[in-house]
Amino acid sequence: MYDVVDKVLAIQWKYLVSRRESVLMGSITDNAYAFFEQATGISWKANDILRLGSGELYHNQEELETLSALIKEGGIVLLEKFKKRLIFTLSKFEEISLHIQKKSYLHATDEEITKDYQIFLEHAFLAHNFLLPFPIADKILSSRIKDNLPTDSDTLKEEWLSILTYPNKENEHIREERSFYNLVRLYADDDTTFEAMLQEHLTHFSWIGARWYWWKHAWTKDDILSRIRSFIAQGKNPTEELEKLEKFREEQCKKEKLSLNEIGILESTQLSDLIRLAKEFAYRRTWRSDIIYQAGYRARGLFYEIARRCAILEDDIVYLTNQEISLLLSKKYRGLEQNIIESRKTSCTKVTLDGNYTLYSGKEWEGKFSEIVNVQLKDEVEVKGKAAYQGTLRGRAKIVLGVDDLTRVERGDVLISVMTFPHFISAMEKAAAFVTDEGGILCHAAIIAREFQKPCVVGTQYATKIFKDGDLVEVDAQAGIVRKIL
Repeated sequence: MYDVVDKVLAIQWKYLVSRRESVLMGSITDNAYAFFEQATGISWKANDILRLGSGELYHNQEELETLSALIKEGGIVLLEKFKKRLIFTLSKFEEISLHIQKKSYLHATDEEITKDYQIFLEHAFLAHNFLLPFPIADKILSSRIKDNLPTDSDTLKEEWLSILTYPNKENEHIREERSFYNLVRLYADDDTTFEAMLQEHLTHFSWIGARWYWWKHAWTKDDILSRIRSFIAQGKNPTEELEKLEKFREEQCKKEKLSLNEIGILESTQLSDLIRLAKEFAYRRTWRSDIIYQAGYRARGLFYEIARRCAILEDDIVYLTNQEISLLLSKKYRGLEQNIIESRKTSCTKVTLDGNYTLYSGKEWEGKFSEIVNVQLKDEVEVKGKAAYQGTLRGRAKIVLGVDDLTRVERGDVLISVMTFPHFISAMEKAAAFVTDEGGILCHAAIIAREFQKPCVVGTQYATKIFKDGDLVEVDAQAGIVRKIL
């Protein structure tokens, strides 16, 4: 076993994100790289991956640099082909998940369940391959757009970039916002249709809370009611907020037209093509993750039936890897002892070396790999990133790494996260500013910041490691700097 630790420590790792994915979700993603070229058309594979029990995800830095070089070399032609493959693959996965959702598996044969599981897994393996190229594409497109803008002013370039790359297409979080504001209005008016509309809201959007295959966190009636009461307690008016949302999107369209006229961009120019592609990538980045998590949620009935037949608790099926579930279905494996599942709930480190995936349960294993994550940042008091929406303010830091952290965010706090996701929306409504480790101008936090008109700094790399809950911080989104107030 210590040979594995030595091999891990010998690799130059690149920290990517910190996300508390379920074992099932992480195993599908990490084993999906065997199909990377088939899915994306890019001849590459991730052979070395490390997921710590704390949620931190690392990839082999050399492998990531190779991927980045391949995408840069392929340029816009490669990105266009990547986009087409993305749309085809994820749309097919969505279709498969809808088909599975409609089925009742209670009386299905073991053969039928095994077949549908294999179909789901086959399409999941392909769909899970499209994340890593997005941040690389973000940098390439942002850089090329700025290089082609007719100004020497970096400030003006960033302003134009922010306006021109805002996606015109709406993701699920926009539709959820509209529905939520309507719910608040009905609740405040004691409207008799409120209960029916609340159920409809949950039917369409409860999956947003169940990202990373944590289906037990799907939004419930109590979750939405709590969010409504919090919204009202903040003194907000749902009609005004909805009007603000619509007005913002209208103003974005006007700003885009004015900017295009000011720059003098024609429909057929290289710059206009770059802008259209950047808009599409900004939209598809969230679209991709929405489909993946919604597909997993739709298939939960299949997984719950597998759990029932294998004498596993429903909520515990997500602590098994996709390989373990396959073995259970093939009758070649009698399953995990409950104490092992409980150990995985405490801490679970996943290691992929030379393409071979292994899982290590328990806190002791996390400690064995901890040397690689001890980045010496304890004396740092500020980080620098990219300003996604300008403004300056001070507030108390709240570090949000998972769904359990969302309820700790209070009005006026600075929400600091590795990345933001649609299910962060209840906390983002209360926060006064957003700061992320990862992301660029096309990321979720940048888009929401512009919609909510709240200061936002993205791509700081280490904000979640430098700042702690309760720190008084200043967000200077003019300069892209976040600093601790000593």
